[in-house]
Amino acid sequence: TPTPTIAPTVSPTAAPTPTASPTISPDPVDGYIAGILVGDFASPEAADTAAQTIHAAFGETTPVEVVNSTTAPNIVRPGVWAAVMLLPEDADPLTVLADFRSRLPEYQDWSWVVSV
Repeated sequence: TPTPTIAPTVSPTAAPTPTASPTISPDPVDGYIAGILVGDFASPEAADTAAQTIHAAFGETTPVEVVNSTTAPNIVRPGVWAAVMLLPEDADPLTVLADFRSRLPEYQDWSWVVSV
């Protein structure tokens, strides 16, 4: 008599969850393609203090965002926060970075240009 064989069963697996493209807002369609990132800070409060310092040096209307790896995973590593001063697309990022570092020398080693 034939002996029945037990075949493995296929168990359904969850489909991967789609994720949005990592970016900070306002996004490039709003005219921002780069920024000056200042970080890594151990707390959101420290990054917020940096944002306030940037506003004091460049004006309150300068767009500055506090971000972390959840809100900007393409530019911030997990567990830290950063302040990002957004640059209009017609700005020369390296010229702005030089100006930024001359106005805020305390962030000279903490600042660099990033794509947003």
